[in-house]
Amino acid sequence: LGAFLGSKGLDYNSFDDDAKRKIEADWVMGDPDTVGEVLANDLSLGVDGYVLNMVANGYIPERVHLLGETAAKVLA
Repeated sequence: LGAFLGSKGLDYNSFDDDAKRKIEADWVMGDPDTVGEVLANDLSLGVDGYVLNMVANGYIPERVHLLGETAAKVLA
């Protein structure tokens, strides 16, 4: 997150805690288990599908593949 925001000219470390919480609330970040848990929790709340936008690293094929595998396990 910090590297992505830095590439946009923003210093994540300079944000106050409230601003950081607001940014982090809009992003799902973490390892496959963490991301899978968030997606599964959304399903349990009634979400019936996803549109996943990988703004920070969607240009990295391995990351796209990993997200696809992670989401497929949750949706199976």
